[in-house]
Amino acid sequence: VISVIFSLVLRSVMPYENMVTQLYRTDAILTSLVWSFALNTFAMFLGWLITMIYYRSNKLQKLLVSLSPAILVFSLVLLARTSIGGMVFNPLIRAIRNALGFADLLNPNPHVAAFSFFVGAACLAALNFSLIRRAPIRE
Repeated sequence: VISVIFSLVLRSVMPYENMVTQLYRTDAILTSLVWSFALNTFAMFLGWLITMIYYRSNKLQKLLVSLSPAILVFSLVLLARTSIGGMVFNPLIRAIRNALGFADLLNPNPHVAAFSFFVGAACLAALNFSLIRRAPIRE
């Protein structure tokens, strides 16, 4: 809500486009609000999942969780440079593009992205619940 209000105030002062307007070429306030809420919900559940993983981990596992994004990016870059990279990345990129509402590049749909963010948040919430249910209580 704050980002939408901030966007409206900035538009009255100077030429300003928020992320939804830049990505999906739409000025609908309700669409921007739903998309932002869905993205923030997904980010919140992802952060909660990482926190729960840290809570349940020992020092080596915490180190691996911390380094895993860098290892993932490095390995994906190496995989993309090999000849089989196209076979792996083309379907992956197509699936991500469809999930974010860019299946039709001329008319991107932010509602598809919001739905995908909500589905992802629900999946992360289920993982969080399973981690919380079995979490040991530390004193």
